[in-house]
Amino acid sequence: MPKKIKFNLICDGVPIRNKRELQEHFNASDILDYFFTGILHRWLEVRDEKEAYEKVFELYGSLSESGNDRDIERKVILRLLDIFNVQPDEQAIYDCLYIRERQRDAEKHKTDFSIDSQVEFLRSQTDKYKEISDRLVEADLKYIAGITKEISDMYYPFFELNYSSIIQKCALKGKVDNLVVILFDERLRNCVLSESVGEDEYDEDVDDYQYLDNEYDMKNNSYSIIRGCFDRVPRGRESIAGRKIKRQEGKTVDGKMVTLSARECIIISASTSVLLEDKNGNRFRGDNCPIFMDGIRYCSGNEKNKLQYLEK
Repeated sequence: MPKKIKFNLICDGVPIRNKRELQEHFNASDILDYFFTGILHRWLEVRDEKEAYEKVFELYGSLSESGNDRDIERKVILRLLDIFNVQPDEQAIYDCLYIRERQRDAEKHKTDFSIDSQVEFLRSQTDKYKEISDRLVEADLKYIAGITKEISDMYYPFFELNYSSIIQKCALKGKVDNLVVILFDERLRNCVLSESVGEDEYDEDVDDYQYLDNEYDMKNNSYSIIRGCFDRVPRGRESIAGRKIKRQEGKTVDGKMVTLSARECIIISASTSVLLEDKNGNRFRGDNCPIFMDGIRYCSGNEKNKLQYLEK
Protein backbone atom coordinates (compact mmCIF):
# COMPACT_ATOMS: atom_id res chain seq x y z
CA MET A 1 0.00 0.00 0.00
CA PRO A 2 1.52 3.35 -1.03
CA LYS A 3 2.53 5.62 1.81
CA LYS A 4 0.45 8.79 2.24
CA ILE A 5 2.53 11.90 1.72
CA LYS A 6 1.61 14.50 4.30
CA PHE A 7 1.50 18.19 3.46
CA ASN A 8 0.58 21.39 5.26
CA LEU A 9 -2.20 23.85 4.59
CA ILE A 10 -1.30 27.53 4.79
CA CYS A 11 -3.86 29.69 6.61
CA ASP A 12 -3.15 33.32 7.42
CA GLY A 13 0.42 32.61 6.33
CA VAL A 14 0.86 29.91 9.01
CA PRO A 15 1.60 26.22 8.17
CA ILE A 16 -1.27 24.02 9.40
CA ARG A 17 -0.43 20.44 10.38
CA ASN A 18 -3.48 19.36 12.39
CA LYS A 19 -7.06 20.19 13.29
CA ARG A 20 -6.08 22.18 16.38
CA GLU A 21 -3.83 24.49 14.38
CA LEU A 22 -6.60 24.88 11.80
CA GLN A 23 -8.96 26.01 14.55
CA GLU A 24 -6.42 28.54 15.82
CA HIS A 25 -5.64 30.05 12.41
CA PHE A 26 -8.95 29.53 10.61
CA ASN A 27 -9.16 31.91 7.64
CA ALA A 28 -12.48 31.79 5.80
CA SER A 29 -11.15 32.73 2.36
CA ASP A 30 -8.19 30.33 2.54
CA ILE A 31 -10.42 27.44 3.67
CA LEU A 32 -12.97 28.12 0.93
CA ASP A 33 -10.20 27.96 -1.66
CA TYR A 34 -8.92 24.68 -0.22
CA PHE A 35 -12.46 23.26 -0.12
CA PHE A 36 -13.40 24.06 -3.72
CA THR A 37 -10.08 22.81 -5.09
CA GLY A 38 -10.37 19.54 -3.13
CA ILE A 39 -7.15 20.20 -1.24
CA LEU A 40 -8.93 20.34 2.14
CA HIS A 41 -10.44 16.92 1.56
CA ARG A 42 -7.06 15.39 0.64
CA TRP A 43 -5.37 17.09 3.62
CA LEU A 44 -7.91 15.58 6.02
CA GLU A 45 -7.32 12.17 4.46
CA VAL A 46 -3.53 12.20 4.81
CA ARG A 47 -3.80 13.61 8.33
CA ASP A 48 -6.17 10.75 9.33
CA GLU A 49 -8.93 13.16 10.39
CA LYS A 50 -11.57 10.57 9.53
CA GLU A 51 -14.63 12.20 11.08
CA ALA A 52 -13.97 15.60 9.50
CA TYR A 53 -13.02 13.87 6.22
CA GLU A 54 -16.43 12.17 6.03
CA LYS A 55 -18.33 15.34 6.93
CA VAL A 56 -16.51 17.37 4.26
CA PHE A 57 -17.23 14.62 1.74
CA GLU A 58 -20.94 14.83 2.66
CA LEU A 59 -20.80 18.61 2.22
CA TYR A 60 -19.53 18.18 -1.36
CA GLY A 61 -22.52 15.96 -2.10
CA SER A 62 -25.04 18.37 -0.57
CA LEU A 63 -24.11 21.29 -2.81
CA SER A 64 -26.61 22.19 -5.50
CA GLU A 65 -25.83 23.66 -8.88
CA SER A 66 -28.53 26.28 -8.33
CA GLY A 67 -27.97 29.49 -6.36
CA ASN A 68 -25.38 32.20 -6.74
CA ASP A 69 -21.75 31.80 -5.73
CA ARG A 70 -22.10 33.94 -2.62
CA ASP A 71 -25.00 31.87 -1.23
CA ILE A 72 -23.13 28.64 -1.90
CA GLU A 73 -19.95 29.97 -0.27
CA ARG A 74 -21.90 31.11 2.78
CA LYS A 75 -23.47 27.67 3.17
CA VAL A 76 -20.04 26.02 2.84
CA ILE A 77 -18.20 28.28 5.28
CA LEU A 78 -20.90 27.98 7.96
CA ARG A 79 -20.79 24.18 7.67
CA LEU A 80 -16.99 24.12 7.79
CA LEU A 81 -17.00 26.29 10.90
CA ASP A 82 -19.32 23.73 12.48
CA ILE A 83 -17.20 20.76 11.34
CA PHE A 84 -14.02 22.24 12.78
CA ASN A 85 -15.75 23.62 15.88
CA VAL A 86 -14.80 27.25 15.22
CA GLN A 87 -16.97 30.05 16.61
CA PRO A 88 -18.64 31.97 13.73
CA ASP A 89 -17.75 35.65 13.34
CA GLU A 90 -20.55 37.15 11.25
CA GLN A 91 -18.59 40.29 10.39
CA ALA A 92 -15.56 38.29 9.23
CA ILE A 93 -17.79 36.00 7.15
CA TYR A 94 -19.53 38.99 5.57
CA ASP A 95 -16.21 40.68 4.73
CA CYS A 96 -14.79 37.47 3.26
CA LEU A 97 -17.79 36.80 1.01
CA TYR A 98 -17.95 40.45 -0.06
CA ILE A 99 -14.29 40.51 -1.12
CA ARG A 100 -14.59 37.22 -3.01
CA GLU A 101 -17.69 38.44 -4.86
CA ARG A 102 -16.00 41.69 -5.85
CA GLN A 103 -12.98 39.75 -7.09
CA ARG A 104 -15.22 37.58 -9.27
CA ASP A 105 -16.98 40.63 -10.71
CA ALA A 106 -13.69 42.35 -11.48
CA GLU A 107 -12.26 39.22 -13.11
CA LYS A 108 -15.36 38.79 -15.25
CA HIS A 109 -15.37 42.30 -16.69
CA LYS A 110 -11.73 43.33 -16.75
CA THR A 111 -11.11 41.86 -20.23
CA ASP A 112 -14.55 42.31 -21.77
CA PHE A 113 -15.01 45.90 -22.90
CA SER A 114 -18.06 45.29 -25.09
CA ILE A 115 -21.04 47.60 -24.62
CA ASP A 116 -23.29 44.69 -23.65
CA SER A 117 -20.84 43.52 -20.99
CA GLN A 118 -20.43 46.97 -19.47
CA VAL A 119 -24.21 47.61 -19.49
CA GLU A 120 -24.75 44.27 -17.79
CA PHE A 121 -22.11 45.15 -15.20
CA LEU A 122 -23.70 48.56 -14.51
CA ARG A 123 -27.13 46.96 -14.13
CA SER A 124 -25.80 44.37 -11.71
CA GLN A 125 -24.00 47.07 -9.69
CA THR A 126 -27.21 49.13 -9.52
CA ASP A 127 -29.19 46.13 -8.29
CA LYS A 128 -26.53 45.25 -5.74
CA TYR A 129 -26.38 48.84 -4.49
CA LYS A 130 -30.14 48.94 -3.99
CA GLU A 131 -29.95 45.72 -2.00
CA ILE A 132 -27.02 46.82 0.16
CA SER A 133 -28.37 50.33 0.80
CA ASP A 134 -31.63 48.78 2.04
CA ARG A 135 -29.59 46.52 4.30
CA LEU A 136 -27.66 49.51 5.64
CA VAL A 137 -30.90 51.04 6.88
CA GLU A 138 -32.21 47.82 8.43
CA ALA A 139 -28.95 46.26 9.68
CA ASP A 140 -28.20 45.43 13.28
CA LEU A 141 -25.07 46.94 14.79
CA LYS A 142 -22.76 43.95 14.20
CA TYR A 143 -23.28 44.16 10.41
CA ILE A 144 -23.21 47.93 9.88
CA ALA A 145 -19.43 48.44 9.65
CA GLY A 146 -19.01 45.87 6.89
CA ILE A 147 -21.95 47.19 4.89
CA THR A 148 -20.74 50.78 5.22
CA LYS A 149 -17.24 49.81 4.07
CA GLU A 150 -18.68 48.02 1.05
CA ILE A 151 -20.69 51.10 0.04
CA SER A 152 -17.72 53.41 0.56
CA ASP A 153 -15.30 51.20 -1.38
CA MET A 154 -17.51 49.88 -4.17
CA TYR A 155 -20.66 51.99 -4.52
CA TYR A 156 -19.71 55.54 -3.62
CA PRO A 157 -21.00 57.10 -6.92
CA PHE A 158 -24.41 55.57 -6.20
CA PHE A 159 -24.32 56.79 -2.59
CA GLU A 160 -23.66 60.34 -3.80
CA LEU A 161 -26.93 60.23 -5.71
CA ASN A 162 -29.21 58.99 -2.93
CA TYR A 163 -27.50 59.53 0.43
CA SER A 164 -30.34 61.85 1.45
CA SER A 165 -32.85 59.01 1.14
CA ILE A 166 -30.68 56.72 3.30
CA ILE A 167 -30.29 59.39 5.99
CA GLN A 168 -34.05 60.04 6.06
CA LYS A 169 -34.89 56.33 6.31
CA CYS A 170 -32.39 55.79 9.13
CA ALA A 171 -33.82 58.77 11.03
CA LEU A 172 -37.42 57.66 10.55
CA LYS A 173 -36.58 54.22 11.92
CA GLY A 174 -34.52 55.67 14.78
CA LYS A 175 -31.34 53.98 13.51
CA VAL A 176 -28.91 56.37 15.19
CA ASP A 177 -26.24 53.63 15.35
CA ASN A 178 -26.32 53.36 11.58
CA LEU A 179 -26.00 57.12 11.16
CA VAL A 180 -22.96 57.26 13.44
CA VAL A 181 -21.16 54.49 11.54
CA ILE A 182 -21.84 56.34 8.28
CA LEU A 183 -20.42 59.55 9.76
CA PHE A 184 -17.26 57.84 10.95
CA ASP A 185 -16.49 56.80 7.37
CA GLU A 186 -14.57 59.81 6.00
CA ARG A 187 -15.73 59.43 2.42
CA LEU A 188 -19.41 59.03 3.25
CA ARG A 189 -19.29 61.76 5.91
CA ASN A 190 -17.89 64.31 3.47
CA CYS A 191 -20.74 63.47 1.14
CA VAL A 192 -23.44 63.79 3.80
CA LEU A 193 -22.30 66.76 5.88
CA SER A 194 -21.32 70.25 4.88
CA GLU A 195 -17.71 71.18 5.55
CA SER A 196 -17.49 72.86 8.90
CA VAL A 197 -16.27 76.45 8.84
CA GLY A 198 -14.15 77.43 11.81
CA GLU A 199 -14.87 80.54 13.81
CA ASP A 200 -11.65 82.19 12.59
CA GLU A 201 -12.69 81.81 8.94
CA TYR A 202 -16.12 83.20 9.71
CA ASP A 203 -14.74 86.29 11.44
CA GLU A 204 -11.95 86.94 8.96
CA ASP A 205 -13.68 86.70 5.66
CA VAL A 206 -17.46 86.90 5.44
CA ASP A 207 -17.44 86.46 1.65
CA ASP A 208 -15.61 83.13 1.89
CA TYR A 209 -17.94 81.95 4.62
CA GLN A 210 -20.98 82.90 2.56
CA TYR A 211 -19.59 81.03 -0.44
CA LEU A 212 -19.09 77.84 1.53
CA ASP A 213 -22.50 78.21 3.13
CA ASN A 214 -24.18 78.42 -0.29
CA GLU A 215 -22.09 75.63 -1.76
CA TYR A 216 -23.38 73.17 0.79
CA ASP A 217 -26.97 74.37 1.14
CA MET A 218 -28.20 71.19 -0.57
CA LYS A 219 -26.80 69.18 2.37
CA ASN A 220 -28.53 71.21 5.07
CA ASN A 221 -31.57 68.93 5.06
CA SER A 222 -29.55 65.79 5.84
CA TYR A 223 -27.53 67.78 8.38
CA SER A 224 -30.73 68.89 10.16
CA ILE A 225 -32.18 65.36 10.08
CA ILE A 226 -29.06 63.93 11.75
CA ARG A 227 -29.07 66.69 14.38
CA GLY A 228 -32.73 65.94 15.12
CA CYS A 229 -31.94 62.25 15.45
CA PHE A 230 -29.14 62.99 17.93
CA ASP A 231 -31.43 65.33 19.89
CA ARG A 232 -33.84 62.43 20.42
CA VAL A 233 -31.19 60.17 21.99
CA PRO A 234 -32.44 59.41 25.54
CA ARG A 235 -30.42 61.11 28.28
CA GLY A 236 -29.71 57.84 30.04
CA ARG A 237 -28.28 56.11 26.98
CA GLU A 238 -24.69 55.03 27.54
CA SER A 239 -23.48 54.19 24.03
CA ILE A 240 -24.14 54.61 20.31
CA ALA A 241 -22.79 52.25 17.65
CA GLY A 242 -20.78 50.42 20.30
CA ARG A 243 -19.02 53.63 21.38
CA LYS A 244 -19.43 55.07 24.86
CA ILE A 245 -21.12 58.47 24.96
CA LYS A 246 -18.62 60.74 26.71
CA ARG A 247 -19.83 63.78 28.59
CA GLN A 248 -18.32 67.03 29.86
CA GLU A 249 -20.09 69.59 32.03
CA GLY A 250 -19.43 72.93 33.70
CA LYS A 251 -17.02 75.76 33.07
CA THR A 252 -13.27 75.78 32.58
CA VAL A 253 -10.80 77.67 34.77
CA ASP A 254 -10.15 81.23 33.60
CA GLY A 255 -11.79 80.49 30.27
CA LYS A 256 -8.89 78.29 29.18
CA MET A 257 -9.15 75.40 26.74
CA VAL A 258 -9.12 71.89 28.24
CA THR A 259 -8.11 68.90 26.09
CA LEU A 260 -10.77 66.18 26.18
CA SER A 261 -9.64 63.88 23.39
CA ALA A 262 -6.82 63.48 20.89
CA ARG A 263 -8.87 61.17 18.67
CA GLU A 264 -11.36 61.76 15.88
CA CYS A 265 -14.77 62.51 17.40
CA ILE A 266 -18.35 63.37 16.60
CA ILE A 267 -19.94 66.04 18.78
CA ILE A 268 -23.54 64.91 19.12
CA SER A 269 -24.73 67.76 21.35
CA ALA A 270 -23.31 70.84 23.04
CA SER A 271 -24.60 73.95 24.78
CA THR A 272 -24.73 76.99 22.51
CA SER A 273 -22.03 78.96 24.33
CA VAL A 274 -19.51 76.10 24.40
CA LEU A 275 -16.38 76.80 22.35
CA LEU A 276 -14.54 73.85 20.78
CA GLU A 277 -11.19 73.60 19.06
CA ASP A 278 -9.57 70.76 17.10
CA LYS A 279 -5.89 69.79 16.78
CA ASN A 280 -5.38 72.26 13.95
CA GLY A 281 -6.77 75.20 15.89
CA ASN A 282 -10.10 75.32 14.02
CA ARG A 283 -12.85 76.54 16.31
CA PHE A 284 -16.51 75.58 16.39
CA ARG A 285 -19.58 76.77 18.24
CA GLY A 286 -21.68 74.32 20.22
CA ASP A 287 -24.83 75.09 18.23
CA ASN A 288 -23.35 73.60 15.02
CA CYS A 289 -23.80 69.93 15.98
CA PRO A 290 -23.23 67.39 14.65
CA ILE A 291 -19.56 68.32 14.27
CA PHE A 292 -16.76 66.01 13.23
CA MET A 293 -13.46 66.96 14.90
CA ASP A 294 -9.93 65.64 14.94
CA GLY A 295 -9.28 66.04 18.64
CA ILE A 296 -11.34 68.11 21.09
CA ARG A 297 -10.36 71.08 23.23
CA TYR A 298 -13.20 72.48 25.32
CA CYS A 299 -13.85 75.94 26.75
CA SER A 300 -16.88 76.99 28.79
CA GLY A 301 -17.74 79.97 30.95
CA ASN A 302 -20.97 78.57 32.37
CA GLU A 303 -21.51 75.85 34.98
CA LYS A 304 -24.64 74.68 33.15
CA ASN A 305 -22.89 74.04 29.84
CA LYS A 306 -22.85 70.45 28.61
CA LEU A 307 -21.12 68.48 25.88
CA GLN A 308 -21.68 64.96 24.54
CA TYR A 309 -19.38 63.27 22.05
CA LEU A 310 -18.27 59.92 20.59
CA GLU A 311 -14.69 58.87 19.88
CA LYS A 312 -13.80 56.89 16.77
